[in-house]
Parts: sequence; structure tokens; C-alpha cells
Amino acid sequence: MKQKFAFLFIFSVLLVPGSYSQITKGFWMFGGNGSFEHSKTTYPQGQIKVTNIRVSPNAGYFLVDKFAAGLRVDVLHTKGGSITPPFSKSTTLQVGPYLRYYFLKADKRFNLVSEAGVSYFTNKASDSQVNSFEFNSLAGAVVFLNSSVGLEMLASYKAGKAESIPYNNFGFLIGLQIHLERDRDN
Repeated sequence: MKQKFAFLFIFSVLLVPGSYSQITKGFWMFGGNGSFEHSKTTYPQGQIKVTNIRVSPNAGYFLVDKFAAGLRVDVLHTKGGSITPPFSKSTTLQVGPYLRYYFLKADKRFNLVSEAGVSYFTNKASDSQVNSFEFNSLAGAVVFLNSSVGLEMLASYKAGKAESIPYNNFGFLIGLQIHLERDRDN
């Protein structure tokens, strides 16, 4: 799997000459990512393993060159429990704003990006519902495949508190962003 990812990255960087990004003022950004996270937490009652699969569409607008603000919606499916069954399942819906900054020049086909945001979430399991807030951040690399599409490889960090229990999650994700210029005639 690592070899396929490395091949895709090298192919994207070397064989797409002349591509550039659209991360300048007045452009829209639509896209998202998916992620897989696995964590272990030890409580006095025992150890709990949790697996998350997340799909995160987003939309943003470049307020100035290289700086965008937007809204992200996350849908998360969680499976977890103690080391031995029974395992629990739940679905979480998150909505929240984010701020994103690209560090290198706007005309580069490769860029570094950082993002921070907060989100309100509601988690529904078969026997309960939890509402709370979460802080999230992303950082990583973007390879622009052409003038409008960027392939992102990011590390993520999320922190929050659910039912008075604090959590910290690290993960890696791959996503796509499509950058479109707004209609300047209107």
C-alpha cells in the first residue's frame, strides 16, 4: 500500500508540469476527505479500543490570497467497546467553521497547508445521545493535479470532551479540493 501511495505522489508531482493552484482571493474551494482513526484509552475499568470511519465534505472561500474560511460537515461511524465483546456502534454528525492557510506561493503545484476549526457535534447511539464541541486541526501537503484540483495528504488532531471524558485523537487522511473562481460579473 505504501508503494502505491508513493508512486501516486511521485507521478502527480513529476508528470503534471505547468499546473498551478487557485488559492487566491475570490476563489471557492469545495471538497473533502475521508479518514480512518484507531485509538486505545485505558480507564480504571479496563482498556477500550475505538475505530472511526469519517467522511468530511467542506466548502470555503478565499478571503485573501492563501487564506480561506469555510464550513465543514463530518459524518462519523464509530465501532468500539472493551477488548472483549459486546462492541457498541454510533453515528456522529458534526458541523463547524474552519480557517485554512497555505504557506507557499500560490502558483506552486506543491504546497503546505494548515487548518484549525471547531465543531458542534451530536452523537446518537442505540441507547443515548451526546452533544458537545470539538477542536480540530489539520496539517500537511497538497499536490495540485491541475489548475483546479488538489490532492491532500494530511495529519489530523482532534480534542474534546464527551460525557465529561476528555479525548485526543490523531489520524491521517487523504482528500481532494476543487478550487473554482467565483463569477466576477455578478
